[in-house]
Amino acid sequence: YGILTGYLNITSSVAYYTFVNNMISMNNPNLGTSNDLSVVGIRDFNTSPSVQKYFYNSVYITGANIAGGVNPSYCFYNDYALNQTQRNNIYVNNRSGGGNHYAFGNAAGSWGTGSSDYNFFASPATAKAALWSATGSTFSTWTSSSGSDANSLYAQSTASASNYTTNPTTATVNPAAGKLFGDPSDYTTANKFLHISYTDGVSYQFVSNNGTDLSSSSITTDFDGDTRGTTNPSPDKGADEFTVPTLDMAVTTLANPTNTSCHSGTENVTVTIKNNTSNAIDFSVNNVTV
Repeated sequence: YGILTGYLNITSSVAYYTFVNNMISMNNPNLGTSNDLSVVGIRDFNTSPSVQKYFYNSVYITGANIAGGVNPSYCFYNDYALNQTQRNNIYVNNRSGGGNHYAFGNAAGSWGTGSSDYNFFASPATAKAALWSATGSTFSTWTSSSGSDANSLYAQSTASASNYTTNPTTATVNPAAGKLFGDPSDYTTANKFLHISYTDGVSYQFVSNNGTDLSSSSITTDFDGDTRGTTNPSPDKGADEFTVPTLDMAVTTLANPTNTSCHSGTENVTVTIKNNTSNAIDFSVNNVTV
């Protein structure tokens, strides 16, 4: 487990737990032919009447279970808790090998309507986006069964190019280094690990400015202490609040043809352009209108 909370049998008083701005990356390798592993980013083992809140967490599960293995993996797994609130989290499961690999699991099979919302889920199989009670399902079925995540997004994790859309049946996300995340294997370099990357110009859109304002819960900064958005713009999902660099290109000189005579309609045109910002532009991924 990345985080294991619970094993508490509370019967007379209410215990309150809030987990905010955590970055958790788990990559259990294939450790041999007999190690059928279950990997869980966050597991909530609390019982009622405890109250749990999970806000702005980023959880990434990868690696491979053994072939023929049956143990599942989850970014988040809830055993019993009914009084739970999930907001603005990123739960991306990219694990392979035997067993089912889910973004979210709620074995309790019960909680209040709207308990979970404004999150981003991803799993390697669209038919196993999340588990409700003992049944794995698509994201659309999950929202219906759980009564939650009406404003959340889902994408199938992939090693290919990301495809941003709000349609959970066709959306795909590549969580690798330089795609959705800075570098899940590098937790020492600034702006790497599970910080959001916008290099490919697509993946970040799943989590950019589409969270819900939680400043009323006294959460106003991210993992690094950066100020959270509120309503304009809305906050980003996950532990990293980020700003996509502005792209500003302009024509400075008309090099060819010269403007001293008339030319045909098929004349080649050569211009000099300038980057008006200090932000680097990679034309292979950044579309710029001049």
